[in-house]
Amino acid sequence: MKTTALTSLLIAAAGIAPAFGSSTQATREAAQTVRPTAPGEGQEQPKKIALLIAIQNYPDKVNDKFGKLQGPLNDINLVKKTLIDNLGFPEEEIRVLRDAEATHEAIVREFDEWLIQRAGPDTEVLFWFCGHGSRVPDRSGREQDGLESSFLAYDSRLDGRDGSYDIVDDELHSLLHALTKKTERITLVTDACHSGSSFRGGIQAGAFRGVEAGQVEWEPKLIQSFWPAALELLDDDDDSRSDLQGKYFHVSACSNSQRAWEIQVPGENGVQHFGGLSYFLAHALRDAKPSDTYYTVSRRAAVAVSSYIKNQSVWYEGAKDRQLFGGEIKARPDGFQARAIDDRRLSIEAGSLHGLVNGARLEVVNSENQVLGQAIISILLGGVARANWEGEHQPVARQTPLWVRVAELPAQLSPLPVFTRDPDLLATIEASTWISSAAEASFDGYRISRQGKELQLQSGEGLTVWKGKPEELESAAQTELQFRALWELATADGSLQVDAEFTPVTSADLQRFTNTTGAAEVKPHAARGSAAFSEYEVEVENFTDISGRLAKMEVANLSTRSVHVTVLVVGENRQVDVMWPPEGQRDNVIAKGQSRAIDMLLGMDPDWALERPMRERYLVIATRRYVDFSPFITESATRAESVELPGVLRIALDGSRTRGGGSVPVDPGSWGIKAVDLLVRRRR
Repeated sequence: MKTTALTSLLIAAAGIAPAFGSSTQATREAAQTVRPTAPGEGQEQPKKIALLIAIQNYPDKVNDKFGKLQGPLNDINLVKKTLIDNLGFPEEEIRVLRDAEATHEAIVREFDEWLIQRAGPDTEVLFWFCGHGSRVPDRSGREQDGLESSFLAYDSRLDGRDGSYDIVDDELHSLLHALTKKTERITLVTDACHSGSSFRGGIQAGAFRGVEAGQVEWEPKLIQSFWPAALELLDDDDDSRSDLQGKYFHVSACSNSQRAWEIQVPGENGVQHFGGLSYFLAHALRDAKPSDTYYTVSRRAAVAVSSYIKNQSVWYEGAKDRQLFGGEIKARPDGFQARAIDDRRLSIEAGSLHGLVNGARLEVVNSENQVLGQAIISILLGGVARANWEGEHQPVARQTPLWVRVAELPAQLSPLPVFTRDPDLLATIEASTWISSAAEASFDGYRISRQGKELQLQSGEGLTVWKGKPEELESAAQTELQFRALWELATADGSLQVDAEFTPVTSADLQRFTNTTGAAEVKPHAARGSAAFSEYEVEVENFTDISGRLAKMEVANLSTRSVHVTVLVVGENRQVDVMWPPEGQRDNVIAKGQSRAIDMLLGMDPDWALERPMRERYLVIATRRYVDFSPFITESATRAESVELPGVLRIALDGSRTRGGGSVPVDPGSWGIKAVDLLVRRRR
């Protein structure tokens, strides 16, 4: 049994391990209640149907061996609301299995009876799984490490089972193959991970959605009692794999070598936990337009995930250029959804995780895109915000659907959130301009501690981003703020369109350079028909001042006018540089429809201490006019105020040096950004 492109993403990249054996009588009865029936001949088939799986509370007997999850139920509640409110799914066409309802048998039966049997040629089908993933011994001998990925149903590891009852490739391949015979409008989302060891994520840092690998091969006879009689159980390595191409789209939380994380989202009712993929993808779907494709929407979510969780890459496979749910999405104004609390205040369904900042000036519009007035953000949390009306505005009834979009942003970046229990350091933070005290440690926050006479600032993941004298802390915070702002520029949405990709280096390219140790073999971060969004990987030696491996990036202008292009590289090692154009060169114009090759030398930071690859983010920035970015990247004190830099870019580049009030207008028509990530591994 080999891993197919489909199932490896369904299971491997997603990491799910459902249960395959006998289930308890109680869960059997729960799974067998109120069975849907397939449409009869001539009966209208549903336009949109969904099966949502959320397993957060695994059985107590086995839960001690699992990493404690806190997000799946929140995930599915958010997804269900998004499907109903924004994507036209009738509530009665959404089937949800939660915790003990989601046994192995129930998942298989519902997939068959709720999805396969009821789907017609024009039915949009959605399957969304949130829970644990794992791995089991590979029966086929194809996997290099001898393990294949699986999903965990509620009862997968009950009764001493250790892999034999996980949901593996053959089952998923068989179910999907049968579904594609009914419809080719299939969307699969799997928010889980798998790994060969047990991960126990704490509440502060977020939990991994993976468990210890099973020690026993999957056993087909354990599912015979409930496997649908009309469905052939296929080997995922047979010729039927080719039948699936182009008939579905699948997005999964991470690659085979990564882990899917949960994130903490502060809201009005306290901190809630969500899967990183589910949270950002649900919000991207909520904001989708009828013209969006599966790729464009999923990529927005993927960029957001990697902006906040730097060791997680969202993967996809399948019909990426297909219109999202057939384009049957109600057109809506641009911006974030909001509602009126009373005649003074607004509640906004977005927060700091979506790029909003305290003090931002918002333009408020109704469902007809009519401007009603302006408001200022007064309270900002991770997932929600509140704003106060500013000046004259049209009267709005409570609960009226509204949308807000940013008109002006504060010129100064918000302080860096830092956690410590040291009372002396707390006093230092309170007196700081650029640091704020965090109530608890978080995955996207920071910790500060003493190391002898020095201070150490670490990211939520444990990466040391600075170590130095106490009097240098303020400057270090400014540098880290700029790094964060530049990193998160990838989520900004300007109107100038550019694209970029790494391309192979030729022998002619190498002849033009004398300070290179050879060509860098930059490859798409992909495997078996699946790939990460705008992400590449490379293995290189440690970088030196005089040499590196040559790489080439092709930058294309997709706008309707000529643009000036600058490429910034922002590394997780906190190195920021202007990759192109060279210093002093102003010839960075790319005509509309044209492209340009950019050469660069790559090397590994010898001080990179983590086992995982280091992520470098290449920001391809398009502007209408020439901008010299180098003064903003260096420590130059001559930040020429005459430099014409769009507001969003100015804040990211200079906001950590701006003191006091003031704001800058947001002009999305004057800039555009494409982010390309490179995972750099040390060559051994």
